[in-house]
Amino acid sequence: MILLVQTNRLTLLYIPKPGYTQLFVKSIVDAYNDQVAENKRYVFQIREKIAESNQKIERAMELMLDGEIIPAEHMKVKEEVGSTVVILESHLRSLNVQKSIPNQVDNLAEKAVRLLCELDKLFEICNIEAKRLIIGAFFPEKLTFSEGRCRTLKVNRMAELIFLKNKELRAKKAPKNFLKSL
Repeated sequence: MILLVQTNRLTLLYIPKPGYTQLFVKSIVDAYNDQVAENKRYVFQIREKIAESNQKIERAMELMLDGEIIPAEHMKVKEEVGSTVVILESHLRSLNVQKSIPNQVDNLAEKAVRLLCELDKLFEICNIEAKRLIIGAFFPEKLTFSEGRCRTLKVNRMAELIFLKNKELRAKKAPKNFLKSL
């Protein structure tokens, strides 16, 4: 019973506060857009490195044709730089696959936040197996309890961000409550 009460309390810490769903949706969308922008910068950097590598290979070819280096040296440069190009192109292909995923982040974020807001109710009515899945989503490592308290350190990054945003919202709300009490 204590485990269940502790677990309910833990899941409540990581549920978006009611009335702030749009704020959480906007935070998720902003984080996604930041990640997309970062990926675009990364793709640009990879393309630049591929171009530089290809120029090195071309330069080695020119040096060989001019007789400044022997064919074995050209092949060595081509193999070394060529392997780098293959790795960079592989990274580029994986990023292009991610880019081709439909951009429906707004809708997905809204659905996810709505479901998270209802998580406490779902947790109350679901069976033990579903509760384990929910808890496992928030805490990727084993839950450890000692002296009636949860000692688990690692929390899912998404849950941690929700907790921090809830904490930030409480801090912003606190002064208003203080002024009302005077």
